[in-house]
Amino acid sequence: MEQAVAEDASRYERIKRSIFLTDRPSRSNDEQLQCECTLVKGDPKSVCCGDDECLNRMMQIECGSNCRGGKRCRNQRFQRYQYAKTEIFNAGKKGNGLRATSPLEP
Repeated sequence: MEQAVAEDASRYERIKRSIFLTDRPSRSNDEQLQCECTLVKGDPKSVCCGDDECLNRMMQIECGSNCRGGKRCRNQRFQRYQYAKTEIFNAGKKGNGLRATSPLEP
């Protein structure tokens, strides 16, 4: 059974970005939702866009490239390719599944 999962997994291809086959309107920086998060002045270790402070995060929207936090924004995991470690597994009658290989933070 493990060999069948390995063979099935080889059929998948990891992609870096979506390619749309139809015209898709894009949002300008002005149209992106802007959070109200701020960095602590004078503290180079301060970060922003945490769990309870970021409007975008509370609405389950990733901050855009115009976020005030810049490189210290903690709500840009997809843009930065910060994915959880996962594996494909055989889920019996359901086919293949995807599961995390280490505990996930809430």
